[in-house]
Amino acid sequence: MSNNEKLKNKFRSFKEILGMGETEENTDDTGIIDIDIQKDEAEREKEATANLFKKSKQEKKVKEKEKVTDTSAYQSVIIDPKKFEDCKKIANYIKDDKTVTLNLEHLDNETAQRIIDFLSGAMSIKEAKLIEISKNVYVSVPKNINVFFDGEEDRKEKSFLKL
Repeated sequence: MSNNEKLKNKFRSFKEILGMGETEENTDDTGIIDIDIQKDEAEREKEATANLFKKSKQEKKVKEKEKVTDTSAYQSVIIDPKKFEDCKKIANYIKDDKTVTLNLEHLDNETAQRIIDFLSGAMSIKEAKLIEISKNVYVSVPKNINVFFDGEEDRKEKSFLKL
């Protein structure tokens, strides 16, 4: 028995063990056995491409939802929160030692108070100060920034929220 025939027999028995049978085997005159796997590779590539597209689409949705903006070049951020869930983004700015100005005029009193309470925890951790500028506008100032607010004494009497 020639080497080609021995190789064919070994390959056939290997394929039978795997349950692949004789249908996927192509032989030509040279005696070299080819396995028809191009179809499988094409299907795998198609699935991989579809998965990448799906993953990319999901990441895009997450970025749109969170509206991630690079603020590394800025020292001050002005925010007009619309709902309590905006606290996470605001807390990240406080964590990054940004001066954060909050305009709470579009919120009801309960939601505004919840936001201030939540952010007070973040400010406490970072040792930041909260300054009430007006009835609905507050500024979180990092500990390494000195601020002089000329009208601070007048504002304490007319405070909107419990600080």
